Amino acid sequence: MFKLLTVPNPKLRIEAEPVDDFGPETIALIDGAIELMYAQEGAGLAAPQFGVHKKFFVMDIPESREDEKSQLQVFINPEIISQSEEQVVLTEGCLSVPGVSAEVTRSKEIRVRYLDRDFKSRERDFFGWQARCILHEYDHLVGKLYVDHLPPMKRKMLLKESARYQREQNQENQANES
Repeated sequence: MFKLLTVPNPKLRIEAEPVDDFGPETIALIDGAIELMYAQEGAGLAAPQFGVHKKFFVMDIPESREDEKSQLQVFINPEIISQSEEQVVLTEGCLSVPGVSAEVTRSKEIRVRYLDRDFKSRERDFFGWQARCILHEYDHLVGKLYVDHLPPMKRKMLLKESARYQREQNQENQANES
């Protein structure tokens, strides 16, 4: 299983390269990403979050809040084709920035071109939480984190808070192992 990278790991800031291997090695990476996302109880996970600098991410977010069935999707070499001018402010968190969250402004609707898990070309419109998750995960592919959308002082405060949270978690884990 892959290991989740967290801030301040500099590997989170490296821009990913396009996927050019459309075979079993990439499928294994995708399966590992899915396993790690579920193990961490996340809604999405981009390859750079576990140290693989390839342009793909996975997400499992229903189309609506009322829909509870799994909506596992894979996005390989995604391109954001368009974004609505209408913006929405919602609270975001990130597996790679644990213990904190903040309100982030993002487009309400987007159009994305990508390859799916079977390497078939797709182009679709996404709305609401799915659009937000795609934009969040896409940021990881270009070396950005959701905190980069915040004012500098707020970002600094959240990163400090996340570091404290991680220290406390490490101390707690060490105590439990003793």
